[in-house]
Parts: sequence; C-alpha cells; structure tokens
Amino acid sequence: MKIYDVFSNVREEELPLRRIEDYFHEYYLSGQSVFGNYQIVTDDVPPGVDQDTLNCVRELKGEGRKVAFVASGEKIIAVIGYKKGNDSALKAGRIGTN
Repeated sequence: MKIYDVFSNVREEELPLRRIEDYFHEYYLSGQSVFGNYQIVTDDVPPGVDQDTLNCVRELKGEGRKVAFVASGEKIIAVIGYKKGNDSALKAGRIGTN
C-alpha cells in the first residue's frame, strides 16, 4: 500500500500530515481504526460530506486511487488517496513508522 495524497481540513499544528499517514498505516496493518479523537473510515463516502470533499474523492478515484477518510466525531477532516500494492516493506516496519 502506498499513500499518494493527503488532503486535510485542519491545521498542521492540530494534526500533522505525518501523523495522518502513520494512523492510516497502522489501520492498514492492524485494522485498528480509532486513534484518540480520530477515526479511519474506508467503507464508502460518509454521509453529509461537503462538496469539496466529494470533488476530492471524485478526482482521486479518477486517478485510480482508493480513498480513506479521517473523521473527528461526525466531521471528515482529511481524505487519503492510496493504492494497494507490495506491502512487504510496510509490514517489515520500514515505511510509515517514526
């Protein structure tokens, strides 16, 4: 799995992009979806998302990417564009860890 894009609606000080990537890598490897006040959502576009988020999803899917979301409560705060692939380096801990 490789993350290609992260679009966030929150300031870097509140939730750094690297932390979003780390949460998603952890979700991808272990299935854990809750990280403090944040949750990874991968099923489908959650209800009630704004038009900018829908446009982002459409663009990512048009580029052949899978889409995941980071939610804080009921609000989507980030969109992740990724592709599945060779996960051996990720599972070995060489990618997505600090």
